[in-house]
Amino acid sequence: MANTNSDLAAAAATAQTNGRAPIDGKDIGGIILFARGQVTCPSNPSVNDTLTLLDASQVPLGAVFEPAFSWVYCETDPGTALTLDIGTTSNPDALADALALTTAATTGGKVAFDVSGTMPLGISDPITVETQEDIIATVKVSTSVSETVIQFCIAYRVTA
Repeated sequence: MANTNSDLAAAAATAQTNGRAPIDGKDIGGIILFARGQVTCPSNPSVNDTLTLLDASQVPLGAVFEPAFSWVYCETDPGTALTLDIGTTSNPDALADALALTTAATTGGKVAFDVSGTMPLGISDPITVETQEDIIATVKVSTSVSETVIQFCIAYRVTA
């Protein structure tokens, strides 16, 4: 029977043979923190309009975003279609790419970042905060959108 190791298991095995620490804090361990807030999405936003979710100073340098634990929740059905990208100002879809918040038949609800239209970069390749930037939501699709309050939760990990 073949044995296939993950990158973490392979790093640990290599470290055991050369006496070095196998894994740094951005790969395993740490404390997960949550930034929770709300923003009001205006009626009929234009494509590429942005909603600032977090100011740059609110996520510390060295933190690692955890999109698998992050979500948005529309308090009411915002309209026919509202799709957002969520990320930093320099990488606007890093945390959620084409996140559909509503369809004609829904009445709002919680949507996790990891169910976005395309797997966000932050799931496959951890994003470490090296430069503090605003966390934004960028409107990608807006069809008959009503003003609605969007609750959000941005998860990130820090080393202990």
